[in-house]
Amino acid sequence: MEYTKDIIFGVRYDEVNNTLKSVKQKRTSKFLQEVKKHKLIIATVFSAVVFICIDIVLITNFFRILTTS
Repeated sequence: MEYTKDIIFGVRYDEVNNTLKSVKQKRTSKFLQEVKKHKLIIATVFSAVVFICIDIVLITNFFRILTTS
């Protein structure tokens, strides 16, 4: 049970002094690791958002042209 908790919480023990040393990951490093792992999904979502924005601009400009004529 204790070993399982140590694995889950990322606890490491110093071999020389037998003291407890906790390993904490920063949020930014964890986020960057997830970005590096899922490059294709992130690129797809980013490009979809960009294309949706471009589509909205083009449609509004088209309707603006139709209303002025």
